[in-house]
Amino acid sequence: MFSNCCKLALILLTVIPVTTTCIWGEDPTVTSSGASQSTEFPPVPIPSKAMVVRVIDGDTFDVVLSDGAMDRVRLLGVDTPETSVRNRPNEYGEVADLGCLKHWGEEATNFAASLIEGREVTLRLDALAGERGFYGRLLAYVFVEERDLGSLLLDSGDAR
Repeated sequence: MFSNCCKLALILLTVIPVTTTCIWGEDPTVTSSGASQSTEFPPVPIPSKAMVVRVIDGDTFDVVLSDGAMDRVRLLGVDTPETSVRNRPNEYGEVADLGCLKHWGEEATNFAASLIEGREVTLRLDALAGERGFYGRLLAYVFVEERDLGSLLLDSGDAR
């Protein structure tokens, strides 16, 4: 049985609504303006098909793009507890139980892996978010068999 903090974490992960619909115009396949593009990375064609080769955690994974280039993707619109680095106490509101966060991070990672690892996905960028995040990861909405991965993570209670 989970502690009260773990139950609170589960509630936080399932109750906080986040939209994963592209917020730039009516066409979710808008290309990036290039303004936020790093000179290290070539532009990504949008929408872009990619093969997921490794799930890092529930919202981060490695892909091989249609041109054969490897990239790391950070899923836009959702957040899951970390599994590859340590979570911070109270990062998720009042939840300070790091064991609980680790558990739910692993749940999110396993759920995402069951849906996308070894499978082809469609990546869609959002011009408002930019093409790359702080850590150089490609920022994208991800669709597997035309289903929004972020929405699936939210519906399962594995993301906020």
